Amino acid sequence: MRGVVEMRFKVGDKVRIIKNGTLEDFCEVYDMLEFRGLEATVEAVFDQSYHLTVDNHEWYWMDELLEPVEEEAKMEDKKYIKFDIPEWVNWLARDKNGGLYGYSTIPEKFETIWGVSDDIIGDRLLVFLTEDLNHYPQVKWEDEEPKAYKDGITVTDIEVLGEDVSDDTPEPDMVNTPPHYKQYSFEPIDIITEVVKEYPPEIGFHIGTTLKYLFRSPFKGKQQEDLAKAEYYLQRANKELEES
Repeated sequence: MRGVVEMRFKVGDKVRIIKNGTLEDFCEVYDMLEFRGLEATVEAVFDQSYHLTVDNHEWYWMDELLEPVEEEAKMEDKKYIKFDIPEWVNWLARDKNGGLYGYSTIPEKFETIWGVSDDIIGDRLLVFLTEDLNHYPQVKWEDEEPKAYKDGITVTDIEVLGEDVSDDTPEPDMVNTPPHYKQYSFEPIDIITEVVKEYPPEIGFHIGTTLKYLFRSPFKGKQQEDLAKAEYYLQRANKELEES
């Protein structure tokens, strides 16, 4: 068994994901590039990686991808701490230019914006929220559907029936217990952590990513794509071993 790697950060630390990282720095994971430059809080520390607050625990972040947030930066970015969204907002969508909007009823996608039908009457139809990509970075213009929104989170991993997201059904905890990882009689993160720590960091990252895609593939609606991604990262692990 390999020795425990000393990690730079602890739970609660404020960090920034490196701004100018290349695809190679992010171990060829395209989905991680969208988080470059964003600030986050460390929520969990593992032997070789972290969970952060920016991605619903979707990715494992290694030390070299993070930098500490200086006190001066914290003061400059206080404008991001409070971000009010009206309580009547049920959906979020971003226009082609990056503007984030909230909607009371499910919008449809037009050429450059998401909008609602003209025959809907009322003054609480939509509201412009921000152009700051630090807020809800998971909401993108490229999305095929708007993101359902409730109680400060976007509902992206459960089926939302119709337009009503205001029922009394408990909202899934997308940070600590994402539903696509709760389908098993065990915690996938425990298995991933145990397996990954037996490898050096550059290989363990690929192994962990392989397992993540395998665990979630039956439940995310993109089974073939997730299996292809798992195969890709397993091949990268083998390549790293051959070259080491």
